Amino acid sequence: MREKVIVISGATNGIGKATALKLASFGSHIIMLARDLEKAKKVKSDFLNTFPEAKIDIVYIDFSDLESVSKAANELITKYPTIDILINNAGGIFNKFEKTNQALESGYQVNHIAPFLLTEKLIPALKKSKEARIINVASDLHKFAKFKSDDFNLASNFSGWTQYANTKFMNIISAKYWSEKYGILSFSLHPGVVKTSFGSNNTGFWSIFGKIPFLITPEDGAKTTVYLASQEKEKLSSGSYYKKMAKASTSSLVKDIALGDKIIAASLEIIKSY
Repeated sequence: MREKVIVISGATNGIGKATALKLASFGSHIIMLARDLEKAKKVKSDFLNTFPEAKIDIVYIDFSDLESVSKAANELITKYPTIDILINNAGGIFNKFEKTNQALESGYQVNHIAPFLLTEKLIPALKKSKEARIINVASDLHKFAKFKSDDFNLASNFSGWTQYANTKFMNIISAKYWSEKYGILSFSLHPGVVKTSFGSNNTGFWSIFGKIPFLITPEDGAKTTVYLASQEKEKLSSGSYYKKMAKASTSSLVKDIALGDKIIAASLEIIKSY
């Protein structure tokens, strides 16, 4: 893992922060993608206090704006011609139906379209690596996904819970797609139910979700991501879904080829101008 170039989103708190710190301890070169640059600088400082020899860079990105995602991807390719590992960790749940500047529902864009665009634009840099990996942090909640026709925005009958489940389902489909299309080691995973600030941008139940006592620590939640980033490739199954550092089952809906094709086709159509 020493000297490997690793790009990770959502690394300023929770699972992402714990993942980045662990990988930095291996001697990897960590590039943190962040919207809050001041917070990212503080996290970088904390990392360096723990591991003075760590290589940590920060690149600005805002997943709620695809122009920002495209710009960040271009910056990454320029600065880091070869990327060894991309970890799509950032995400959130949005209880209210709100549209981004690109007229997409916030959860659909932030959790799926933005990381999909980022990954597609970074494929050339990933292909230059001797053993590139793409890791999508999904969730077992994908098993609650419900799709009606091609309304991936859920504009006609919005539910933040359903949209979160749908986008985590899409993360699994994306990993399978990249594995099959590009031959790059690609995985999706369930990190566990983790004690983080997840959902704090909402009101009601989700605003206090991170305070539930039985939740696991971010460090435990990061274990499967770190496993997939560092394990020997011969011991892994590309395109598969993992949980507790082992291959796990998905919902039967993941095997619906027609649905998967629709999700990918819609995603490619949205990002084609970026």
